[in-house]
Amino acid sequence: MIYTSGTTGMPKGVMVEHRGVINLAIDHIDRLGVKPDSRVLQFASISFDASVADIVMAYGAGAALHILADDVRYDRNALWNYLDEQRITHLTLPPAVLQNAHELPPLQTHLTLIFAGEALGSALLQSLAGRYNTFNIYGPTEATVAVMAWHCPPDYQGEEIPIGRPINNTRIYLLDAQGQPVPRGAVGELYIGGTGVARGYLNRPDLTAERFLDDPFSVMPGARMYRTGDLARYLSEGNLVYVGRNDQQVKIRGFRIEPGEIEARLMEYPAVRESLVVTDGKGEDKRLVAYVVADDEEGLAQHLRSHLSTRLPEYMIPSAFVRLDAFPLTRNGKLDRRALPAPDQMALARKVYEAPQGEIEYTLATIWHELLGVEQISRHDNFFALGGHSLLATQFIFELKKKGYCSSIRDLMLNPTLSQYALALRGERHFNQPALIPFKKGNAQACLFFLPTGEGDLWYANEISQALPGDYSCFGVPWPSVERGGNMEQIVNEMVTLILSQNGCERYRLVGYSAGGILTYAIAEKLQRMNLNVDFIGLIDVLHPRLLPEETRKYGPKELILHSLILDGIIRHDEPLVEALQQREFEHLADFISCLKQSSYLDDVLDIPGETHRWEQRDRIIKAIVDYVPPAVDGRIHIYHSSDEFVTKGMSGEENVWQPTKTLGWEHSITVDKIVSVKIPGDHASMISDKAHRSVLIDELSRAFN
Repeated sequence: MIYTSGTTGMPKGVMVEHRGVINLAIDHIDRLGVKPDSRVLQFASISFDASVADIVMAYGAGAALHILADDVRYDRNALWNYLDEQRITHLTLPPAVLQNAHELPPLQTHLTLIFAGEALGSALLQSLAGRYNTFNIYGPTEATVAVMAWHCPPDYQGEEIPIGRPINNTRIYLLDAQGQPVPRGAVGELYIGGTGVARGYLNRPDLTAERFLDDPFSVMPGARMYRTGDLARYLSEGNLVYVGRNDQQVKIRGFRIEPGEIEARLMEYPAVRESLVVTDGKGEDKRLVAYVVADDEEGLAQHLRSHLSTRLPEYMIPSAFVRLDAFPLTRNGKLDRRALPAPDQMALARKVYEAPQGEIEYTLATIWHELLGVEQISRHDNFFALGGHSLLATQFIFELKKKGYCSSIRDLMLNPTLSQYALALRGERHFNQPALIPFKKGNAQACLFFLPTGEGDLWYANEISQALPGDYSCFGVPWPSVERGGNMEQIVNEMVTLILSQNGCERYRLVGYSAGGILTYAIAEKLQRMNLNVDFIGLIDVLHPRLLPEETRKYGPKELILHSLILDGIIRHDEPLVEALQQREFEHLADFISCLKQSSYLDDVLDIPGETHRWEQRDRIIKAIVDYVPPAVDGRIHIYHSSDEFVTKGMSGEENVWQPTKTLGWEHSITVDKIVSVKIPGDHASMISDKAHRSVLIDELSRAFN
């Protein structure tokens, strides 16, 4: 019986079978070269599962087992002296114990060094390169301590540290949310089968049933597998690499974030030896904080932020960077998160201070000071680097409006520093010039471009981009402004110009969802006519223009707004106001929106000019796509259609039923043999909004790309 708290912090008794322990001993004795004359040091305390491996491989081989005293265990220099004096041959310990290992003197014995218990970083491994016989071991208590092992080559220089391959009599599965194997290279949840799977949790039948499952891939009767909650993927040579915890995924202001991905990018910075990203605060004030073990470099926080900004989207960049000489450790040598210091003002990514200049900059600095809680605002400071996020940005725009300035969140994203934003407010920088929205940084030669939905929405693209495996850059392509023309040819030309502004792209992949996906097809056809390499066209529940509802062709911007309010349940179709608003003549759309706002059907803080522009833009796009007659394109198109019907309400309250088909009408433009049709669970909305359904879509997209 071994008690473990895992990631929950609540102790659970794990009933480990003797056969698993015997299998572990036989494997480790052979794999790690334990002989009768070996000297194995038991670093872990007897209450920690790693001690089991030390004990059984020493006793099983007839080797000496050294029990370490606490005063030596917690003093790294004393530990190193003990290894030398006692001629220790085998040592298993967590990587955090050997922070700054390059400072340690060489040992007289040939040490087999086994890392286990937490993720091994490339900086630590490379500092030990060639000095020791090094292994990286992975495994939970629930599968008898160790299930995978990787023997590090002496000259290994890779950034990704594998956890290896299964040990003897062990099966490893990487599965998606539906319990199906993921494609090679894709991230999946790690499940363990074989001899080492424990009996379950003591007196916890509910938890046992949740984590210990029937093994559908085994031919052995009664075989079970353990669901680890860890995420991993296969490398090209067949080893697995640990990606992070499934339950460590955090959600900040609507974005799902894997801290491990940020940590990996931090480790690419030369001065960083270890990294950790955690969340700080609650609710709307929740933010990301990065802790690094690094050299004391002047301006490190700003350098790290600049480094990440070229590799990650803005919402994944931590608000603060805290440098430490070493991470605090628990008594078992693991990272002690509770002992991490809170970030101070020095942890913010600040530019060299220069006082705000002029009335507008002082106004902006005052608002930023109140919203962000930063005492001194430089004219070169970046709103998001100081801890700003989308909710604070909304408050900022509202406060700015009260002082007589009209702007939007998008304007702030394009002009995030105080001096840039002041220039934009004075009209010396352009606010409304469309620009590509970067979702994921990767190989610049292979680019994936997402087109807006029929509502101009690109949030779906962010959800998909962050979960897609593979090395390629992902971008959102916003609609062109209303002033830049309204027919399909003009719209496509503007959006193609934006796409071609991404220099270096050699292969173009295009994806669109819902009615806006018709633009995807049109843009692909245009790029092909320009003799550019379009190697993927993906349409997610996109109806051919011929099948769009007839009423769509009749709606103007006023009807689009009312219909949106009916669909959202804000207003009923049979309310007298609906008919009155339809019959009333408004000289400008802004007057109509103002009327809705005064009637409390729209948010009081709504920016009327911005909202007017958005609906006029949507009206022009819809009119263009309903009249579009798609010609044939070269190659195949991939259609991802929902499995369930989708019911919406019309202007008069009638129900419109969306019945998905395999081709969604695209056989009117391209022969059926060139259509690749894939069914995705859920209806038109839930195939994207539901995480499990979206995972299936992402897996299918990844499979098509590969």
